[in-house]
Amino acid sequence: MKKGNKVSSTSLRQRAEEKLSLKIPGTSGMLSEIESLKLIHEMEVHQIELEMQNDELKKAIDIAQLEEEKFRSLAIISPVGIYITDKEGACTYVNEAWCRMAGLNFKEALGDGWINGIFPDDRSNISKTWKKYLNTGNNWNWEYRFQDKSGKITWVYGIATPIKNPQGETLGYIGNNFDITSRKHSEDLLKESEDKLRQYSEELLELTRHREEVRENERSRIAHDLHDDLGQKLTAINMDIAWLKSRIGVQTPLVESKIKQMVQLLNMTIESVQQISFGLRPSILDNLGLRAAIEWQVREFNKSTGISCSLSFHFKETELHSECSLMVFRLIQEALTNITRHSEATEVSIKLDAIDNSLKIIIKDNGKGIENEKILSNKTLGLIGMKERVNSFKGTINIKGTPGKGTEIVVNIPVGG
Repeated sequence: MKKGNKVSSTSLRQRAEEKLSLKIPGTSGMLSEIESLKLIHEMEVHQIELEMQNDELKKAIDIAQLEEEKFRSLAIISPVGIYITDKEGACTYVNEAWCRMAGLNFKEALGDGWINGIFPDDRSNISKTWKKYLNTGNNWNWEYRFQDKSGKITWVYGIATPIKNPQGETLGYIGNNFDITSRKHSEDLLKESEDKLRQYSEELLELTRHREEVRENERSRIAHDLHDDLGQKLTAINMDIAWLKSRIGVQTPLVESKIKQMVQLLNMTIESVQQISFGLRPSILDNLGLRAAIEWQVREFNKSTGISCSLSFHFKETELHSECSLMVFRLIQEALTNITRHSEATEVSIKLDAIDNSLKIIIKDNGKGIENEKILSNKTLGLIGMKERVNSFKGTINIKGTPGKGTEIVVNIPVGG
């Protein structure tokens, strides 16, 4: 039926009355036969239109009833909680899934009764957010808990959206509740696992620090024993040999050569003991501080390897406590050892800078570059030791190798603030 042919009953009646009351000159106020036929035809057309409109209205009602029946059927079998409210937010409908979640029956949920299904501790907050949502008319979503009469708690994710007519007026609201109890339970388990992992990590860090402290104490004890005990005894033997040499007078060349060899070997042994003692616990670190110890380490590295090594130190070492200073020294010592053994480098640079509340250490070489497999491997003990040292002070370490260009180690250690 074309829209152009539709005539409202009020408009048609007015036109008919006008036709009937029309006075046409020369007709004594009566309608002509042709005009009467036109009026009758128009009324018949309108009658047909009304009948067609009535049929269409019945079809629309049938479709609406069918859609409503489909909605209710879907709502009944849906595992998702469904609710409908009027424009004031009062509940007018809930499905069976919603009732199971809230522990209320249909009648108990109507009006403001739905709030009784909310977990007591959540009611005040939910009520406030729901009222705020009604005032704004925006989409609403929230996570909260239901609690039924037996005390069972169901976590839900609730969403709601306005129901509007073609003119944009809000008629009410429709929403869904999704059962997220399993997800919440998984989140709780995950959080518990993360808390335990964090606790274990902290304990492991503390254990690592304690192990390093015990190790360094043992190194210190051995270093002192070597220096104070063995070193002094070797020096005493050297002095005794010199005394004997002065007392026995001139000897054969063979005896003279043997005594000379003994003195040389003894001096070499004394020097080795000093080097071992210094390697175990460099006294320069305790006596002169971190910078002096690293400078000594760099000089020894240059001397023993022939590899050029530059040092840039822009940090107040007084900001580091003794354990951290020792860790930094050992870290650089291990890095230089790895460069000597594996890198094939000709140049090395070491930088220590204060950035914000941390000490940043960058160690670079121009060698062949470490492979990613070795960085990730659990068999590279040197790297593992470096990572453990840094982690024990809650720092970070990043190791990157570029084939043919070298390796870069970047360490950040928090120093307070």
